[in-house]
Amino acid sequence: MMDDNVVPSSIIKLLYDKSQDKKQQGCQQLRLLVQSYAINGKELLIKQIIETLKIKFTTSSQLYLKRQGMYAIQTVAEILVKEYPQLAERCVKDLTSPILECLNDKEDKARQYAVECLLQLTKIMRTMILLNFNEIFDYQLGRSAEQDSQIVQAMLLLDAQLKTQVQIAVQEKLNDPGKQCYFNLNSFMIQLQSKLKTRVTYVRQFLLGWIKVLNQCHNNDLYIYFPMILEGIFMMLGESNKEVRSGADVQANEFMKQVEVKVNVDQKVNEQIIEILLKICQMKGNQNNYAKLNSLLWIFEYLRVFQQELEEEQKGKLGLQHSPSNAVRPEEYMRSNTSPISKNSMQQYYGGFESPLRKTILNSLSQILGPILILLSHEEEEIRKAAQKTNELLLKVMDRVKNQSVEFMNIVPTIKEMLTDKKNNTAESALIWMKHLLEIYSESLFPTIEDILTKLIDKLADSESAIVQNIMDVLANISIHNQYFEIVIDKILIMLHKNQDQQEKKGDQIFKKLCSLLNPQQVYFTITAKLLEIYSDNDVLFISNTVQALTNLLISEKELQNLRNILRNLKHEKDEKQRQNNQEIFETLYRTFCYNSMSVITLCLLSEEYELAYNIIISFSEVEVNQYILLEIAQLINVLETPVFIQGIFMMLGESNKEVRSGADVQANEFMKQVEVKVNVDQKVNEQIIEILLKICQMKGNQNNYAKLNSLLWIFEYLRVFQQELEEEQKGKLGLQHSPSNAVRPEEYMRSNTSPISKNSMQQYYGGFESPLRKTILNSLSQILGPILILLSHEEEEIRKAAQKTNELLLKVMDRVKNQSVEFMNIVPTIKEMLTDKKNNTAESALIWMKHLLEIYSESLFPTIEDILTKLIDKLADSESAIVQNIMDVLANISIHNQYFEIVIDKILIMLHKNQDQQEKKGDQIFKKLCSLLNPQQVYFTITAKLLEIYSDNDVLFISNTVQALTNLLISEKELQNLRNILRNLKHEKDEKQRQNNQEIFETLYRTFCYNSMSVITLCLLSEEYELAYNIIISFSEVEVNQYILLEIAQLINVLETPVFIFLRLQLLEYDSHPFLMKCLFGLMMLLPQGPAFNTLRHRLKNVSNAQIQSLQQEKKMETEEFLDIQKLLTQFRDIRLQCINQESKQKDLN
Repeated sequence: MMDDNVVPSSIIKLLYDKSQDKKQQGCQQLRLLVQSYAINGKELLIKQIIETLKIKFTTSSQLYLKRQGMYAIQTVAEILVKEYPQLAERCVKDLTSPILECLNDKEDKARQYAVECLLQLTKIMRTMILLNFNEIFDYQLGRSAEQDSQIVQAMLLLDAQLKTQVQIAVQEKLNDPGKQCYFNLNSFMIQLQSKLKTRVTYVRQFLLGWIKVLNQCHNNDLYIYFPMILEGIFMMLGESNKEVRSGADVQANEFMKQVEVKVNVDQKVNEQIIEILLKICQMKGNQNNYAKLNSLLWIFEYLRVFQQELEEEQKGKLGLQHSPSNAVRPEEYMRSNTSPISKNSMQQYYGGFESPLRKTILNSLSQILGPILILLSHEEEEIRKAAQKTNELLLKVMDRVKNQSVEFMNIVPTIKEMLTDKKNNTAESALIWMKHLLEIYSESLFPTIEDILTKLIDKLADSESAIVQNIMDVLANISIHNQYFEIVIDKILIMLHKNQDQQEKKGDQIFKKLCSLLNPQQVYFTITAKLLEIYSDNDVLFISNTVQALTNLLISEKELQNLRNILRNLKHEKDEKQRQNNQEIFETLYRTFCYNSMSVITLCLLSEEYELAYNIIISFSEVEVNQYILLEIAQLINVLETPVFIQGIFMMLGESNKEVRSGADVQANEFMKQVEVKVNVDQKVNEQIIEILLKICQMKGNQNNYAKLNSLLWIFEYLRVFQQELEEEQKGKLGLQHSPSNAVRPEEYMRSNTSPISKNSMQQYYGGFESPLRKTILNSLSQILGPILILLSHEEEEIRKAAQKTNELLLKVMDRVKNQSVEFMNIVPTIKEMLTDKKNNTAESALIWMKHLLEIYSESLFPTIEDILTKLIDKLADSESAIVQNIMDVLANISIHNQYFEIVIDKILIMLHKNQDQQEKKGDQIFKKLCSLLNPQQVYFTITAKLLEIYSDNDVLFISNTVQALTNLLISEKELQNLRNILRNLKHEKDEKQRQNNQEIFETLYRTFCYNSMSVITLCLLSEEYELAYNIIISFSEVEVNQYILLEIAQLINVLETPVFIFLRLQLLEYDSHPFLMKCLFGLMMLLPQGPAFNTLRHRLKNVSNAQIQSLQQEKKMETEEFLDIQKLLTQFRDIRLQCINQESKQKDLN
């Protein structure tokens, strides 16, 4: 019970007084009173003092008393915190509560004083005030809608001060874990959880500010509290206020960065977060769309981290936790599909221990899958895309853990439910999941197969064509089990029978998919047997329509090629047992095909049972031929023009019987006339015809030559029409088909009553649409090219010419479409194979193709360049001169890329070194072509450098021969005119920088040319370095001059008579300027024995007068200045010559 005299009346009276001095005197006495009670440990009396101040002052209706009471309480707080902190801690609530109650006062000034007082108390008590933080926070929240500007300003200061104190308290705890923390995070999070349910905008703003501070001061480590606050933050993502929405988005993203770091801290927390995310995914209303999108991104992040965990497990890199620095945003992962692996991932399987994340994902799989599948059909595209990415990742996760005894059967009910969804995206993905489950857990699914089949067949009846493919995939996975194969066929036939209005639309698609996924022969046998068994007595029209669908597939689909071959070989099979088996197949199909007249005739014609077909046709006279039969006959005529029957006609071109051969030729020509008109009707038909034509082109035996020739003509026709199409496209005349006779415009065709063109088949490129012919040619390019290149070397001239024209047209087509983002890289393997062909025509054309490809797709070819280079160099070694030019063209196209230039030179030199018998024959040709196609100076520098680097220690003869070839080119080829000019101006260049550059060029060549005596003399003479040349000639006296040197000198004399050395011959008249030139020539003449070369040189020199010779003897100083170090260069030549002599001696000893 409170003592009324706890605060003396004298103090109360002083505090009541409006005089400032009296009030200060009252506070001073109050301070002394509190001290006296505190010294004696009278806590209760101190609390009674605070209560008295509350009753007599802060609850007063008079504003000045309220303010004086707040000031007095502030005085009490100050003395307690300063001198008696432990007592102050126990009085925090008592000190703050009276002030907090004033925050609800009706008067603005009272509230303002209360906020200011609370601010001062916070500054006095610092972190200690947080002992009553939850109550303070409640009052703050209650006043967050305050309108008075002064109060708002004071509230902002108070909020900032409280946030500062929270940050200080948390940091102190982190620095000293043993220290008491005045801030209770758990208690506050529980309070915050309830507050986050609000929909009031300004309250949400206030709460986001505090969440941000808490996240920052706890070093982004609030993961275990996410279940309390995450839902509230996600709900703010649908807020109309932009600032709130943006703040919530930023905070959600910040929190998501903790997922990778903390997912393996607590399984329960993971499960609670997943539950919240899935709850948000299932919320209704467009205002929640952004929240749904973010929830999907979070789920994706959990799955991504789990996948990363599985990858680390597989690699055996088991760490404890993921590095937070490596956390990658799901949006970035979705865009790039690449994510760095954390160095510190959880020990998810070490010692049989399963990570919390693994347990979370696998336990929640069925709950996760449902919402994701539903969101695949969401109206907002961004959500659909995110759901699609998440679904794909979930499938990958399933594939990774399917062999680890993980049971996925708990998701079956979810998938079954989604199978019947009216939205295609959802149902389609559910079908993909069902297919995966059937592949992994087929036996486990057997008890529910009947129910699944019912749902699938119902969906098949209701679905559009787009989803039929996926339904059939699942049905096929069920059908591979023998006990269900006939059940599936049964149910499909029953569905088609009930929905005969859809039979034409879906029948072909369903049967085609079955044949592509299962054994086509078994599918046909079962369907035809079921038709006879169930419907022969009650619905022959259904049988007829179904047989028509089966016939359409039989004559068109590649999956039924084997069955077609069996029927075609029915009369030609030599093996008795196989023949009987084929006959049984025919009779099995025949029994059911009889229900459709044209189908049974087609079957007979395909099986070459012409007599039976004829008798069936004759039997039509016994019945009334109605419009349906006539329509079927018309369809049969079209069928006879399909690719299935074209091959038979082509095979007849090799028939020994003249009438058959002539008839087949006429029919093939008639058919070819239809190519131009019909090529853009059906891409699939085009591809089948091309396939047949190429097959015939590759047949062996001279009896098939005429068929090959016709096949080439057909291929040429397809390419010609395509080229015509490209020309029209270029001109802007967008028409699909051309008249086979006079190139009438498609528009005119469409006006004509006799035009075979469908009005729906115009506009091959209109709106970006590609014509069927274009797709056919570009898709079949690599298949077409191979046979054509081979036939270029055929023994029959007519076939070679046809192949040549077709190849040329194909190159033109390539040139036309090369700038239209058409990818020709699929033909590279074909061309590489043909490069090594022994027949020159084929290899030569392959080289032309390779050159074209390098010009267009050089960078795309880089990964295969090494292999291409090997094949080219091998071909260069084996080829005759005629094809060397083309090989060098291709090598030059490779060499223009710096990274391959030296590699090409290397490989050429290695090839020449291995085949030195061919060096003289091919060396000049190869180097000449390189210089004509590339920078000659760079070619010379690279070759000379490589010769010194690789062969100077082991084969100086190879260097000598190669240098001789380079010298021959240097003094004769126009491509090397620029290099000759540089050498000629070596002593005359006035520009210092250019002169030094020219000198460097000379010295670079000189080092290698020294390996061939006459080459180095030729280089010196060409560069007007006569003194150096003279000294080299004189040095011959130091060695034995053999016949090879004399032969080389003779060749040099002939070279001096060429136009390149006119300047030198004219300089003989300037004997004063060039005394060493005369010495050089006399020196060479003295070395030569008398013969043609000696006589040529003597004849040239005898015109020099005795006076000139006498002047020569006086050796007048030359007008030009000498820049080269003659002695150094001469020493270099002597050293190299000595090396050559030593190496030749060693070689002789070895021999």
